[in-house]
Amino acid sequence: MKRRHVLLGATAALAGLAGCSSGDSGSPTDSDGTSGTTTPGSETATRTTSPTTTEQATIEDLDLGAAVVTQPSEESPAEIALTLANTHDESVSVAPVSLGTYAFEFLQPLSGERGDVLLYPDSPRVSLSQGEFPEDRVNGCWRVIDTSGEGERGPYLKGQNLAKEKEIAPDETYSVLHEAYYRGPDSDCFPADTYETMAEIEFGDREQRVELTYTLDVSADGEFEISVEHELWDESN
Repeated sequence: MKRRHVLLGATAALAGLAGCSSGDSGSPTDSDGTSGTTTPGSETATRTTSPTTTEQATIEDLDLGAAVVTQPSEESPAEIALTLANTHDESVSVAPVSLGTYAFEFLQPLSGERGDVLLYPDSPRVSLSQGEFPEDRVNGCWRVIDTSGEGERGPYLKGQNLAKEKEIAPDETYSVLHEAYYRGPDSDCFPADTYETMAEIEFGDREQRVELTYTLDVSADGEFEISVEHELWDESN
């Protein structure tokens, strides 16, 4: 299996993601309260500090990204980075709305007309059921090997049931690197098509929710290109 990474670090060009080290801890926060002193035989002297009001981060402070870091080759499958940069002046905690452990670790397959693309992260919280990932290409294709029995659903990804918060410090970029595998008919291998999936994240004490749409375009010559769009979640829908 080729090397995969889950990254949390300073903002950097996506071309350099594959060589970064991983980190999983948020930045600690400190709080200062009201303090007072009392001198024997004198009146109590009290010093108070005025609370500082900080504007809550909005989606405009979170720079969402998706990029193909490496195209598929004979040696390795395509690598795709899903990123979020915090441009706010305070740390921001982000969590997936449903399954997914940490944000971007677990995504439903990107679906096309002639098959799906599974994005597989380097995470112990995400695994493959009823299938295997190959060490080498299968008939020239980085595809999922089906090990399911008769009547079973076939290869699928599964994740933990509890979403986890990831704290992203100011000017840091959180990134999860995935390998891309094809799940579809044996006669096809990443056929030229548009593949899409959706995900949701929450931030700002989980008071703000954003719906993400990831779109992967595969050209006739097998080149990958991915993009992401976002839309604020509307409670009325």
